[in-house]
Amino acid sequence: MAALDDGLARHAHTVAQTVRETLGEWRTRPPASNEAALSELLAYAARDVARNR
Repeated sequence: MAALDDGLARHAHTVAQTVRETLGEWRTRPPASNEAALSELLAYAARDVARNR
């Protein structure tokens, strides 16, 4: 087992924070389906990783 390098650790932290925020938003605005939820989370993750490059 090895530690994540700084960049990868930063990406993981940012994406995890976005997932927590999104799950909170879904309490009042749930996704239409599991597929919609997955698409939304993947889009946010891609955005977060692209921003932090």
